Amino acid sequence: MTTLVETTVPAAQYLRMSTEHQNYSLENQRAAIKRYAEQRGFAVIKTYADFGKSGLVLKHREGLAQLLHDVVGTKQPYRAVLVYDVSRWGRFQDTDEAAYYEFHCKRAGVPVYYCAETFANDGTMSSLVMKALKRVMAGEYSRELSEKVFAGMKGMILRGLWAGSMPGYGLRRMLVSSEGKPKHVMKFGDRKNLRSDRTILVPGPSGEIKWIHEIYRLFIEDKRSAVYIAKVLNLHNVRNGHRLWNNQSVLEILKNEKYTGSLVWGRWTQKLHTRTVPVAKEKWTVLPGALKAIVDRQTYDAAQMILQERCQNKSNEALLKDVRSFLFKNKKITEDILNRCRTVPSAGCCRHRFGSLKKMYALLGYKQVDPLRLRKKTLSLLNHLHVQLFRRLRELFPDLSLAQKTPTTRPKTFRVSSGLMLSVVVCLSERTALGSLRWMFNGVAARRCGFVTLLCRCNSTNTGIRDFYVMPSVRHINIMATLTEDDVRLESGVRLKRLREFREVALSM
Repeated sequence: MTTLVETTVPAAQYLRMSTEHQNYSLENQRAAIKRYAEQRGFAVIKTYADFGKSGLVLKHREGLAQLLHDVVGTKQPYRAVLVYDVSRWGRFQDTDEAAYYEFHCKRAGVPVYYCAETFANDGTMSSLVMKALKRVMAGEYSRELSEKVFAGMKGMILRGLWAGSMPGYGLRRMLVSSEGKPKHVMKFGDRKNLRSDRTILVPGPSGEIKWIHEIYRLFIEDKRSAVYIAKVLNLHNVRNGHRLWNNQSVLEILKNEKYTGSLVWGRWTQKLHTRTVPVAKEKWTVLPGALKAIVDRQTYDAAQMILQERCQNKSNEALLKDVRSFLFKNKKITEDILNRCRTVPSAGCCRHRFGSLKKMYALLGYKQVDPLRLRKKTLSLLNHLHVQLFRRLRELFPDLSLAQKTPTTRPKTFRVSSGLMLSVVVCLSERTALGSLRWMFNGVAARRCGFVTLLCRCNSTNTGIRDFYVMPSVRHINIMATLTEDDVRLESGVRLKRLREFREVALSM
């Protein structure tokens, strides 16, 4: 006589509960599976469960993922998987996905049994048709529920109710009754205690409203970037909730119409746990005048005009037009120029749009100057200016001599008869996009030696020296630096009226 233990088939049970119905609670599923197992000779020896997880996708369902891993990856002591019904296995929008996971179990010798279904999962024609139909119905349930939720949220917005969680900087949630009677302003983290209660948006503290006005003023009047504005807010210890300000949090205030008194909903969609995608503006749900405006419409529209002119919001043709216009005026364009000029897109933006700067140059019909030839030309010009300067100094001071005579090295270090060592740095000039001059400092040798230095700034055409500074040292200037017209780093030196004053000033340092 065969015992019960010998005829019992070891099995694992899979339980899943989202937030749909109480009849799908884990206790109800567990009880139904227990009755099914007792009637058909199964013994549940292991349980996999997902608590409060949607059945739309496998992602985040650790219980089902672990079950599939155990069944496929290792040999398990159980020979079957018991599930309450087809919908608990999953409400996958692609029914083939549910079949794919079930097939993996079946191929590993661990078939799946649905305990609450009216059909037996035995591979017959009728069971296959019913199972496929049930999978379609499970997926369709989620689609219908998604549409109902969407319509409900949209209806709330059109009634002036707030359907979100965080109201945003400068705004607060007001708890109202089902009749619309205000109760109190909710604090961060507060939740409703009655399902019939609703929330609306109201302006926040006056201090926050003042900073919102300042954000718009800095952006519109001072032409400041979102990054700069974020730095200003953080510098003044203005907190955005529990977080510091950044570029995106500033742009959220500049872009969101709720600060004009309009409720806007549906800018993004993530239906049925798909990837979040933007929604076309004409499909947004907008209710003007739902709350008291913090920013007037004219100011908001002015900010949107500036945002639309940003490079990332322009077409490739518009970007090329801006660069072509700049090139027509300046006759030259480089990566450094693109990064410094505010009227053209940055080099990074150009690479992102066109693939590379070389491809953009080809579209413009611009022939790029060979960097090697340009470097050789710059070195030749510097050598000429250094030699020319040394000749002038020798005429003024006959006892001046080179500290190191090397044919391939331009004269950069001098010695006078008293033994004093001096350095010289020649800074070539270039004109900025706004028309002002700046000078490129390259003083590796002067910084290393730490001698008294004659710093020479060239004229606008780099054909001669414009002015001279005698510096006690140039170690406070970076090795590769850019000097402006009235650079504060030159204040430690003495500007010469005439070059013949060089020795007297140098000896006094």
